[in-house]
Amino acid sequence: MRQLDKNDLAQMNRDYFQSLEKERLVKVAINLHQLAVEQWEKLQQNSQNSSCPPSSDNPYRQADLTEKERTDQESTESEAKLEGQEISSAQEEESSPDKEDGGQPHQDDSNKRRRPGHQPGTPSQWRSTPLVAEEIVPHYPSNCAACGQNLSHGAPKPYMGHYVLELEREDDRFRVVCQLHHYYEATCDCGHSSQAKPGKGYVSEVEGRSRDLKLTEYVLVGPLLATLIASLAVRYRMSRAKIQEFLRDWVATELGIGTIDRCVQT
Repeated sequence: MRQLDKNDLAQMNRDYFQSLEKERLVKVAINLHQLAVEQWEKLQQNSQNSSCPPSSDNPYRQADLTEKERTDQESTESEAKLEGQEISSAQEEESSPDKEDGGQPHQDDSNKRRRPGHQPGTPSQWRSTPLVAEEIVPHYPSNCAACGQNLSHGAPKPYMGHYVLELEREDDRFRVVCQLHHYYEATCDCGHSSQAKPGKGYVSEVEGRSRDLKLTEYVLVGPLLATLIASLAVRYRMSRAKIQEFLRDWVATELGIGTIDRCVQT
């Protein structure tokens, strides 16, 4: 059974719990207890007991420090504070405005760093032609997220969808097809509405990287096409621009450099 999400929890109120039979109420309570345990264990994770990088540790959690570590830390901080005061006072004396330069402090432009990605004020670039789906791939919820009952009966309704460019292999060639993935929502006898969600997989955590990479089905590039792009970059040493040119000329597919880079990094 999939994990409860924000939409599932929003439907659970006092009236919903009172309307359930005892057996289903127990199942819902077990699911909520499992969610609470998983979230509690996630909160207790740090760089000492898991694969989380040290940068993810809570800097304000002093309770985990031993008495010796706390004493050493306080003494180190006091020494660093004194040294910092001495350095700052020396810098103030050296950087005091001189009469010859008009009293204007000198500004070093080398300290200004440009943030990666789209810069504020620059024009955005969008896909020139809209995607046209060649086939529709439906996704239905199999079980109720609250009580676990089968949802094979009923009339599910689509609530979201997204396009996926996927590589399709044939006998003597391959081509890229555009798929439209539809995700459906179904209502159980208990009154809870469950939604089919895109699958999630491995999360790559690297210390110092601004954002962790997470495998998910909610992407523009499908797994086979992403594998081809990664092979062109790693095995055949093609640059991102060359891969972009190859996809445009040979399979008539337009992808951005950023999308190609995410396929290679993932």
